[in-house]
Amino acid sequence: MHTIRPLRLSDNDQVTNICGRTGFNGGETRELIREDGIIANYFALPYLAYPEALALGIDTPSGLGGYILGVPSTDAFNQWMNRHWLTNVRNRYPVTLEPQSDFEQFLLDCIHRDCIFPDFCAGYPGHLHIDLLPALQGQGWGRALMDRFLQELREQGCPGVHLAVSTNNPGAIQFYLALGFTVIQEEPGTMFMGRRTKRTKNYSC
Repeated sequence: MHTIRPLRLSDNDQVTNICGRTGFNGGETRELIREDGIIANYFALPYLAYPEALALGIDTPSGLGGYILGVPSTDAFNQWMNRHWLTNVRNRYPVTLEPQSDFEQFLLDCIHRDCIFPDFCAGYPGHLHIDLLPALQGQGWGRALMDRFLQELREQGCPGVHLAVSTNNPGAIQFYLALGFTVIQEEPGTMFMGRRTKRTKNYSC
């Protein structure tokens, strides 16, 4: 029996594990980074600590199988990250660390650069991250998480949400397109996609 439930701080270890197993274009990061924490402390664990975050997970008989994490206001979240969260993360992973891969260098760059508020956030102020272990992919659980997440954003008055996806992850791009997301900005290697949180004729949430 699988169920969707809110995540708690006690889920840190399971969330870290999923992030490490899915964080590189939807696949394993462990040959590329020194430990799962270096990716989870930036892309996942802040959402279990930030008071205004929305964090939902899929419980399975064998443990947590996936999650969706995000916030209704990227601006407020980024201010919190810059003022509070990133200080400890930077101490744990100093800029002087010798990266084990280009991907780990990317993560170190993220950690040691203040979060910014892109122009497109005015229309899509919320943002999200979603990761599922392979055993749950292709079974409708990603859509179910997105349904619940968008509903909660809508109830909080958030008009739109965005995400970033690697251009080397075509499966994820197709998944987001099928859920009503559109491309709002592109950079080398990265595609930013967004959608409104209100109900649409083409996609019901």
